[in-house]
Amino acid sequence: MTVALELEREAARRGLSSAFVATGQTGIMISDNGLPVDRIISDFVAGMVEEMVIDFSNRHDWVFVEGQGALNHPGYSPVTLGLIHGSMPDAMIFCHKAGAKTIDGYENCPLPSLNRLIEINEEAVSWLRPDRRSKVVGLALLTHHLSELEVHDAVRRAEDETGLPATDALRFGVDVLMDALVRHFSSWMEATKPTALSME
Repeated sequence: MTVALELEREAARRGLSSAFVATGQTGIMISDNGLPVDRIISDFVAGMVEEMVIDFSNRHDWVFVEGQGALNHPGYSPVTLGLIHGSMPDAMIFCHKAGAKTIDGYENCPLPSLNRLIEINEEAVSWLRPDRRSKVVGLALLTHHLSELEVHDAVRRAEDETGLPATDALRFGVDVLMDALVRHFSSWMEATKPTALSME
C-alpha cells in the first residue's frame, strides 16, 4: 500500500495523470475509494478489481493498484492471484522484506530466490496474457529491521541479484522506481509503435 501510494504521489508530482486503487481497509480510508478484497467472496475478486481498474484507466494514464499478500503465501495467495488477474498489470514493482528467508508466521515455508519470486509473479500474468508479458521493473524493500549501513548493503545485494533498481520507499523515496516504470513504458511504446505505411 505504502509503495503504491508513494508512486502515485510521485507520478502526480511529475505532472502525470495518476490514481491509486486501494484494495484494503487502510488504503480505502486514505484514498476514499477501493475494494476491501479480504471481505469479497474469492470468486468475485478478479472481476471487481478489473471493473475498478478499467474505470480508473478511463480517467487516468497511470493507475497504481495496491498489492496484498504473495503468490507463495499459504494463507493469502488467493487474494494475490485475484488482484493480479483482475488488474492485469503492464508492469509491477515487487515488494520484499530484505533478508527474509521464510514467510512471516510460516517458518516451515522457505522463500525461493528473489529471481524466482519475480518469475512466478510474471508467469501469473502471462497465463491470461501470453501475448504481452508483464514485467517486474523494480524492487521495493522493507528494511525497518536493518541499520542504515545494512540497508545500503541490502539494496545493493538485491540489485546485483536481480539486475533491477531497488530502494526502501520509506527511507529513500520512490524516484528510482518511478524512473524504472517510465523507462519501461517508454520502451514498450516504442516497440509497439505502428509502422507508417506508404500507400501508392
